[in-house]
Amino acid sequence: MISYLLRFSVLLLVLAPFVEYRSSLNFAGMIPPAAPLVKDVGVFSQPGIGRNAPIVFGADTGAKYYTWPAVAPYVLNGLVVLRAAVKVYVEGFVLNDGHGSFYHSTGEVA
Repeated sequence: MISYLLRFSVLLLVLAPFVEYRSSLNFAGMIPPAAPLVKDVGVFSQPGIGRNAPIVFGADTGAKYYTWPAVAPYVLNGLVVLRAAVKVYVEGFVLNDGHGSFYHSTGEVA
């Protein structure tokens, strides 16, 4: 039993960096000033079900930016819970060459 436990522990030690790397790809990429800034007005929503569903910023221009509750400021969770269309001006950036998570840097209710 101890032998199997030791083998399992060693296997986890070897696999853990690969799993961490894979899960961090969404949060990789250039940051400002190298990454282009997102400056737009729109509405935050959470169309998925559950606490881990992505939060979507639907800009008035038609663009959609995704972020996750784990990295979203607490204010965004409050806007999503309202289920009302509150227009918000945001400034942020998107990681992973525009295909990763949207990071909200500043903003104010319009």
